[in-house]
Amino acid sequence: MKNQSLLESFTCAIDGIKHVIKKERNIKIHLILMILALTLGCFLAFSTIEFILVILTSALVIITEIINTAIERVVDLAVDQKIHPLAKLSKDIAAGAVLFSAMVSVVVAVLLYIPKVVNILL
Repeated sequence: MKNQSLLESFTCAIDGIKHVIKKERNIKIHLILMILALTLGCFLAFSTIEFILVILTSALVIITEIINTAIERVVDLAVDQKIHPLAKLSKDIAAGAVLFSAMVSVVVAVLLYIPKVVNILL
């Protein structure tokens, strides 16, 4: 696997992304929320910087979800019928990274969207 061409490396990466999108419910939720956030940003006339913040925080959540999925797969592969406490801990920590990135994303969303919506309503 180490001696793959650049094209083969990209193909493997794309296959991984396709797999996660097909098989993981949470990544679908994150992608839908990202699309909704960007669409709402269009209606609220976000600046370039505001769009960049939405894209970066959304990407952070999606990236951590992909890494979480990879960690879960490796841990599941390495674990027998009896779940080792470190295996559970590894999965919990990875899930915690997703949760933390999602919480940061919500904070950024509140800071960006609420003032714009209040401005429209007042």
